[in-house]
Amino acid sequence: MGTAGRISLLLVFGTLLLASTLSASKTSAQENRPREGRPVAEDLEAGQRQPFDLGLREETGVAILMLDVKVRDKKGRPVHGLTLEDFEVTINGRLWPLAAVDDFCDCNGSPDPDSPERAGGKKSMESSESSRAARGVIVEAGTDEISGAAAGGAAPPVTSLPQHFVIYLEFSELQHTGRLEAERQARRWIEESMQPGDRVMLAGFSTATGLVEITPFTTHEATLLKGLEEAFADKAFIDPFPMFLLDRLRDWPRCFKWCIEDGSLPETCYMSCCLAYARDEAGQGRRALEALELFITSLEGIPGRKQILYFNQNNLIYPERLYLPVNSHLAFSITDHLQLMERVAATAMASRTAINVATMPFLAGIRTGLGDLVVALGSNLSDFSGGIASRTLYDLPTTLGKAGRECCMYRLSVQVPDDPPRRTLRATVAVRGRTLGLNYRVRFYTTQERWFRQARLALMTTSRSPDSRMQVALLPVARREGKWSVDAQVAFALQDLELVPRMEDRTGRWRVGALLNREDGDEVWEMLTLARATLQGKGSTRLEALHSRMIENLKPGSYRLRAFVEDAELGRFWSREVTLDLPDPGKNPGEKPWLSIPVVSRRIHGRLDLDLAPVTKKPPVSSVVGDLASGFIPMNEVNVAAGAILEIRTLLCPVPDGDERPSTVSILLKDDRPLVRLPAAIVEQAGDCGALTDTVDTSALTPGEYTYRLMLKHHEKEDPLMRDVAVTIRPASSL
Repeated sequence: MGTAGRISLLLVFGTLLLASTLSASKTSAQENRPREGRPVAEDLEAGQRQPFDLGLREETGVAILMLDVKVRDKKGRPVHGLTLEDFEVTINGRLWPLAAVDDFCDCNGSPDPDSPERAGGKKSMESSESSRAARGVIVEAGTDEISGAAAGGAAPPVTSLPQHFVIYLEFSELQHTGRLEAERQARRWIEESMQPGDRVMLAGFSTATGLVEITPFTTHEATLLKGLEEAFADKAFIDPFPMFLLDRLRDWPRCFKWCIEDGSLPETCYMSCCLAYARDEAGQGRRALEALELFITSLEGIPGRKQILYFNQNNLIYPERLYLPVNSHLAFSITDHLQLMERVAATAMASRTAINVATMPFLAGIRTGLGDLVVALGSNLSDFSGGIASRTLYDLPTTLGKAGRECCMYRLSVQVPDDPPRRTLRATVAVRGRTLGLNYRVRFYTTQERWFRQARLALMTTSRSPDSRMQVALLPVARREGKWSVDAQVAFALQDLELVPRMEDRTGRWRVGALLNREDGDEVWEMLTLARATLQGKGSTRLEALHSRMIENLKPGSYRLRAFVEDAELGRFWSREVTLDLPDPGKNPGEKPWLSIPVVSRRIHGRLDLDLAPVTKKPPVSSVVGDLASGFIPMNEVNVAAGAILEIRTLLCPVPDGDERPSTVSILLKDDRPLVRLPAAIVEQAGDCGALTDTVDTSALTPGEYTYRLMLKHHEKEDPLMRDVAVTIRPASSL
């Protein structure tokens, strides 16, 4: 335990509400019961019990809502001189009070609404005619006060805040034609529309890479052009799914025709020929929009209004309409993207970000009803967030050039009630009693909700995380009646935290979160734990924390576990992810043997056992804390000093019946040559499977590269099943 001396730890489950496709209640009820032999947090010494600090007290409420709007007269000139009394904001039909209105009109435009030139006009804003849109006033979605060319040729105003643009390339929704056009238009914007002082970032999303920051914000045109060229040359950004859209659109009618000719009912043919395509299309689009929302979250800390240039080609509001009749019950079984788009726009409004959509030509530029659906997504997404959108290839350069280039706007600061609604709302704005053509989507996020969105961003962008000793494992534990039990584990060293000195001790605070999702389905499990450790004395510590959660009754399939650890003192995130394939035993009694990927753990002498709590609607509750003791910590890369004790666990399914032992052999190799045969693995029954455990003492091993190999002989005429793990041994002095 080193110089750490005594340790006290208080753990509280974080239960931030976050919608998921599968309620956390599906985890076993017995998971929340204290395990035997572990003290509960409240049972620690009285002096150690204290309220847990989330580190959020400086922002306990909801940030004020800001709406940026620009008001122009019927000639397109900016309207100056509007004040707090001139504006009204209605959210979901309810009038909301304004705290302030800031006028950022720094260019020439129309006279003040009260001036003689406008006061007597029949079509001024004082007109008594009933109309949904204000007569003589044109309203466009809010943009930043920093602009390019002003109305009437006025020079752009000088401001203290730089203009921020993001060229966001939706690779997961770009066909080959869309990729070519997107690269051309992005390059054209950088070379012709980017202005001195603009800070521009390149970002993108593809199925293979996930959410990626291609270049950070920069004012250098050469850096952006180089990043753009490298991104389009990188094969990881060539997403195959959108490339085969035309093939899917050709395949399903032929399949449907053959099915009908075979005498099947239309509904049966739609189910067999179209439903899978429709679900895949919807899933692809949903993941793209979710990644966009997470990226927008990362822009919250940048002051001022931001502009996203969003390049899209395939994604549309109703993806099921590509393959299924509109009124089919199969179409209704697939969720459209409208609510998700509203949520993305609400996140953009909270981050003061406008989404400007550049729609690439659909089906090689041919005007079709399907292409109109893609255009509709762009129009709505930009309308909800205060941006603009292109409709055709011809207005695309103009749309990109106008985005964020407005010299006159008003910033409306909306007061937030003590208990605002926790859902996406619709906001409209009226000027002097006339409702303007705004269609914003807004949401009041609490500080905790904002933090958890930042945490989810860390899960999706591992490239932004600094190196750490964080380890993540997804260990298959057992299989019963075709359903699996897995152990999700997250471990890290306390010395990686910022330990804050407090009198005679040091305190470290952290949050651990994990997101387990089924890759070939919609199931999602979300977990979050908050903890604090107080270390007595000074100096370093070798203590390590192990957070774990047993998840029961998983269906066969492919799973991905994304996990993060946040140092709550520094707001620094680490993240890592692992995958696991769980086979389907099927109904065939002659199931072939299967070996899981071995999970390697190392033995330490100062392990803290903690839970990884499911996200629920309940308030935080005290958790179970394990005794400080020796134990094993999972390792993603096996690199240890000589003398370390390793435990290697593998699951074998199915296990032989009766007293028959599995025919397994475990060996260590060096330079691809067998070095030593390990003692027979310990075998424990795990439902239909057997848990194999090998223990390796590295004391006698010289520094170098080794390979652990597990072999299973399952049939005389077949080669044995094998699982290999690379092991690196360092000199003992480097421990």
